[in-house]
Amino acid sequence: MKKNLFLLLVLFYGLTGFAQVNETTQFSGFGFTDKEYNHAVFVGPTIGANMTMTSGQARKYDLFDGTGVGFTGGVAARVRFGHGTPNSQEGTGMFAAGFEVKYTLNNVKTNAEDNLKLGYLDIPVLLQFFPLAGTTTANGLFIEAGPDFAMLMSKSPSRLSLQLNQPYPGLQAIEYATGDLKGGDLRIALGLGYNHSLSNMDLGIHARYYLGTSELSKNVLPVKLNTLELSLSLMFKVAKF
Repeated sequence: MKKNLFLLLVLFYGLTGFAQVNETTQFSGFGFTDKEYNHAVFVGPTIGANMTMTSGQARKYDLFDGTGVGFTGGVAARVRFGHGTPNSQEGTGMFAAGFEVKYTLNNVKTNAEDNLKLGYLDIPVLLQFFPLAGTTTANGLFIEAGPDFAMLMSKSPSRLSLQLNQPYPGLQAIEYATGDLKGGDLRIALGLGYNHSLSNMDLGIHARYYLGTSELSKNVLPVKLNTLELSLSLMFKVAKF
């Protein structure tokens, strides 16, 4: 996990440094020139908490129960296109494209002795729509949708032991192995949020729902993960074009 966080930090500072040079240095012939820009690039950290639920049940026994709380954090980028009004800044229009690279811990609550903890590298790619871009008070309000590519990086424990309250004939407990879980999931992400503009940065608050499309394991744990995520972001305008 430390290695993953280090790579995220390197990616964030690398993108920020390159984009700042791109923003502040514009050439025309042998000198500098002012240029009219329409679009803007924002990059910054994002952090939040999530609540994970399951759909379906493992075999015929109730292994999963309730909602588990986890966390998420990483680097986010957004390219916002156009102007909200003729007099507004670049990157305030109705459409944007969002991209994130982050680590997500899904804590799946179970009736076993331990909860199932799954660590994913999440890469959501989102189309964002700002319906009130033409206003000054609600220019940052948006809805978003897109795919999330989730790659499994860690899992614990190796086995889940479920003690049966009403034992079946000849059966007191049942164990589920987690070693054969699928290595990833393609999730559908739907959300809404608000970005409050502060000079050349945006402070954002987001609510997003991830709908899992793949079962954890078809034969052992045939359930899908669904996650509600609440997060904050601090996005810096690092380039315009």
